[in-house]
Amino acid sequence: MRKVILYLVALVSITLCFGQDQHYAQYNTSPGNINPGMVGMFNGSIRFTLNYRNQYRSVIDNPFNRISGTAEMGLFKSRQGINTISAGVGVNSDRAGAANLGFTSGTFYLAGAKSMDFEGKSVVSLGIATSYFNRSIDYTSLTFDGQFDGRNFNSDLPNGENFTINSFNYMEVSAGLFWYYTLKRDFNFYGGFSGYHLNSPQLSFMGDDQIRQQHKYNLHGGLTFPLKDNLALSPGLVFSKQGPLLESLIGAMLRYEMEGVTGSDKTIHTGLRFRMSGNYTNAISPDALIILLQYELSKLKLGFSYDMTVSNLSSTNKSRGGLEASVVYIIPGKQKGKISRVSCPKF
Repeated sequence: MRKVILYLVALVSITLCFGQDQHYAQYNTSPGNINPGMVGMFNGSIRFTLNYRNQYRSVIDNPFNRISGTAEMGLFKSRQGINTISAGVGVNSDRAGAANLGFTSGTFYLAGAKSMDFEGKSVVSLGIATSYFNRSIDYTSLTFDGQFDGRNFNSDLPNGENFTINSFNYMEVSAGLFWYYTLKRDFNFYGGFSGYHLNSPQLSFMGDDQIRQQHKYNLHGGLTFPLKDNLALSPGLVFSKQGPLLESLIGAMLRYEMEGVTGSDKTIHTGLRFRMSGNYTNAISPDALIILLQYELSKLKLGFSYDMTVSNLSSTNKSRGGLEASVVYIIPGKQKGKISRVSCPKF
């Protein structure tokens, strides 16, 4: 009975949040989910990304699972080697809870970038995204008070609920602006602003037109600067707002090039990030401490992270939060023109 109550509370919480977005701790390895303007911002011709997150396994039997994948291609390049026009496709899938509540989406991205100077050190990119969603739920896996006969649970009894919709589809539009400035290979700044669910699609299994996906806004930025010839530090932050909900993610990654020289194809990234969350009525409070480790070999990057819960939930889940993994692979492109190539920021 206790688990039934937990499942129902989780389902109601998701409904009351009007579809609050999920998040990745390794946000820069899933560019389309943080800012469509970041699509195409890499050194190469094609980039593939794959992300997986598992959360709340220590609290419920059917934990939250999310998997995302994107493929981006630079369609046109400037003489500085910048992807001036880029396109991409992405897929997201979420599943959670006893009712297998979740969504599956397909997204098309289009981004255009322009160098603000002759050498291509300052670049601005504008990206848009159109997504097609399917949201679904399995009511048959839930139990209700009306199915208890006074002594035992009887699945043959009617649940007394009027469920008519277990799946529906909708479209949505998102957009983002991204900027970076490169002083030299290991010294750059970046920042961006993005908006998701800009058309506020209806988001109710009951057909209630008043329940709509609330706009989500991301403000993010960071920099990379060298500490030694083969060592660089990359602090960064993300601030998100969706309806009354607020979230911030701040931290830093340390990048070590293993061969001891700049330009090595073997690199280790490690760092910490700290997530805080809240809303307009409650102050932002600590949520999780995140440990990150990434290994980069030439054009392949493998990443792992783990969320250690530091909120009040830690007494229930023993600080066991969420496991996350990422894979990024870039296919190199040919350099055009005679101007020295300027590298995009490495996150």
